[in-house]
Formats: sequence, C-alpha cells, structure tokens
Amino acid sequence: MPNHIKRATERTKSMCGCKTCTVFIDMFQNLLLWRTKFVKSLELKLSAMPDGRDKVDFETKFDEYKAHIAKDGSAWSAAQRIACDRLVVEEMDNDKFPHFSCVLNQCSKCPDWSDVIHEFERNSDLPFRFSIFSKHARCLVKEHSDRFIDFDETRKQHFCLKCKIERKDEWRKEKEKKKKADEKNASSKKRKTTEAEEEEENEDIDISTLPKLKYKEVRTKKTMPMKEFMEEKGLYEQWMHEMHYHITHVKMLGARVCARRVEEEVKSNRFYILFKRDHTERYTGRPNEETQSEGMGHVEDVSIEGAWLLYKPDGDTHYREVMYFHISDEKAQNGATVKANLWHSLQDLDERGEIPMDKL
Repeated sequence: MPNHIKRATERTKSMCGCKTCTVFIDMFQNLLLWRTKFVKSLELKLSAMPDGRDKVDFETKFDEYKAHIAKDGSAWSAAQRIACDRLVVEEMDNDKFPHFSCVLNQCSKCPDWSDVIHEFERNSDLPFRFSIFSKHARCLVKEHSDRFIDFDETRKQHFCLKCKIERKDEWRKEKEKKKKADEKNASSKKRKTTEAEEEEENEDIDISTLPKLKYKEVRTKKTMPMKEFMEEKGLYEQWMHEMHYHITHVKMLGARVCARRVEEEVKSNRFYILFKRDHTERYTGRPNEETQSEGMGHVEDVSIEGAWLLYKPDGDTHYREVMYFHISDEKAQNGATVKANLWHSLQDLDERGEIPMDKL
C-alpha cells in the first residue's frame, strides 16, 4: 500500500455527513469533554470545602447535576429532551415518534429550558470551544486576498474592498482624461468645476457592479462562555431544535417508514423498478502520484453516479439487484444527467432481455 494512504478516522468520515448532524454531534462531543473537566473541578471544590451545611447543599446539587447530565447518552437523546415524551406507533413496528407540534416548536407542554439545562451550566463563566460552519466569501479576482472582503450594512451584502478602490481609480482616470480633452478643445477661458461634477466625484461606487464573490461554508472554531452558549434562545437551543426536527425528518424518510413503503409498493407490481442513485465527490486523476485529496476541486474532473436498481426480470419470480456506475467528464449533476443515466440503464436491461421497454 502506498505510504501516503492511511486509515480513515471518525473525524475524516465526518465530512460525509450532513451539516446538521456534523455540527451538532461535534458540538455535543465537545460538550461531553467540557462536562468531564467541569465535574472534576467540582469534585476538587467539594473536597476543599469545610464540613457544614454549605457542603451538604453543594453535594446535593452536585449529585443532581451528575444524574442530570447522565441522561444525555448521545446527541440524539440530548436533542429529544426539549420535547414531550414520544408516542409509540404500532403501525411502525412500535417505533417511537415525537408529536409534530413539538417538532415544529409549537407545543406549549414541552419542558422548560431550566429543566433541560442544569443551573451549573447556565451560570458557568468557563469557556466552551466548538466548531460551526460559517459563510466565507472570496473574490473571483485571483490577485485579491480574502482580507479585502468587507460588508455593506445598508445592502446587507459582502463586497471586495480592493475591487471597489480599483473601480474608483479607473473612474477618476477616465474623468481626468475626459477633462483634459474638454480643456484642449475649449477656448482660452479656464473651465470651472460645477456642483454636479463635485457631487459625481463624491458619489459612492455601486457594489452590485463589482465582480461577484464566491461563497463557501467552512468549518470554523469558536469560543464563548458556557452561560452564553446555554442561555435560553441561545445557540445550543437553536441547534437542539434543528437537530430534533432533523431526527424526525430522517426517521420518516428512512428505511423504517418511507423507504419501506416505497419498496412494498414496488413489489406490488412486477413492472415497477426501484431506482436509487447518488453522485460521488469529484475526482481529478493526477499523474504525479500526489495524495488523493490533491485531486479534489479542480476544473478538469470526473463525475461518477452510482445507480442501484431493484426489479423483477421478465419471466422470473425473484427480484434482482443491479448496480450501475455512470462515469462522465461533464460538470453538470442535475435532473438532465440523472434522466440520461436512467435511460441508459433501462436500455441495457432491454438489450439483455430482462425488462422489455414496451412493458414499462
């Protein structure tokens, strides 16, 4: 095996997840590490306290805190604490689903925030570090650095400050050139600057005419006090509600509900075909034997679409699974590409005599 290839770790695999799962699970894992250190600091504080009523009261609250955080066994269970108890649905193999009013954050019976987060964390000034995706703007002019990106409060839009300065300089040069030409063609009388020209000189450049910016969401590390992170309507509560909604969405569209119903519908008619597809990450073959990550994100690339088909061949009693890989150097990954690849798969099944096109 080449020396530049190594085994993928859990952190490497996190790039394959969705934004909600990646951010909240990483945030929750950092919270578990913070709680471990926080519990140790509370134990040291408790051991240093003199015997008395204050120590007994603090020890009681400390035991309540440890029992409270022990309920958060995973990121999913932590996100579900903000809602009411889930319902058991017999039609879904006795699986548990939340109330939709809780999912939409419209339930008046959901637990209060003080019941979800312990007061130790709501009043702690200790720093908490986590990662989150934030929008990063970059000018399409290659010579311009990212540090020239500015934000217009009036238009609520990012723009490149260097592009704006260069556009202003170009406008002034054109103005001076025109002024010299007018003075050369005019009479000997000296031309005076009018008020309209002064207003035009002070007029700001319209940022909508500047070169466009390229936006990309990058993973950014942030630090804030725990009490700000855990405050009501704060960042953690917002991500808990988003994760709770996402969990329900995943379960409804997952293998237990939607996918199972679709497969049952496909098997109810022998001429139905179940078609699942997905595109891989773009990869550029590089001849200089660089690491695989160096081949990502370049202009010349290869697009691969994997297509999984479940169907019953003509004259057969059992279903068959087939996997197709469509490789192309086209950049487009849209509905037209999927339609062309699907048509190619159906033509292949027709040529092999497994599913005639006239029976579809």
